[in-house]
Amino acid sequence: MSIWTDMQKRSSGDDIRQEDDLSIEFDGALNYTKESKEDIRNTIRNLHISPVIFPLRTSTIIGKRVLISAERKTYQVLFKERFPEDKDDDWDDLASVHVLGEYKRHEKKIILYIDNIKEIKHHYGDLLPMMRYVYLHELMHAFFDRNPNHDYIYGVEEAFAEFGALLCIDELVSKAKADPAELDWALSHVFSKKDVLRCYSYGYNLFNLYKKEKELAKRMLQSYL
Repeated sequence: MSIWTDMQKRSSGDDIRQEDDLSIEFDGALNYTKESKEDIRNTIRNLHISPVIFPLRTSTIIGKRVLISAERKTYQVLFKERFPEDKDDDWDDLASVHVLGEYKRHEKKIILYIDNIKEIKHHYGDLLPMMRYVYLHELMHAFFDRNPNHDYIYGVEEAFAEFGALLCIDELVSKAKADPAELDWALSHVFSKKDVLRCYSYGYNLFNLYKKEKELAKRMLQSYL
């Protein structure tokens, strides 16, 4: 059975994860009201309570540890951490480009940099749908990483993580669980990365390919998984 078929089979209703499996924490630097924190928790939990998208229907729990962080992390810092062997590259062109989310492989933890997400809020107008998209992107990394033999290939996986997150939002829209404007924002967000984070922007192209040639896009995803 292909992994894609396996994902679709799991999407039929088996192995529904309970929201109680989720650990959603806020770091001490965040000055959020109790109500705001609960809105953030519920946005993430609701994806798992009635999952309609394939990364949330797996036989092993993914994305169960989530940290909402006030850190203003940049891609320069992230890439220096992620690629320490590239000592000749100081990533100066990314010193002012903020990271919205991160998947920590060794800790199996998703971090959402909420103040960085808030900074781009004017592009959509609502924090929670944007945060949901970022979470789904990082959840795709957790989905890929559930295989203990999985190797992270930066230029490939980031495109597929964007592609997978776009598929998730598209499915939420088709089930009337998200506004079509959320998908429009997500598509424009991914496309906008073409000048500074080009490999991420290829997720936009993969999504458009999927709309025209579903089987080809499936095979491309399958080849990475």
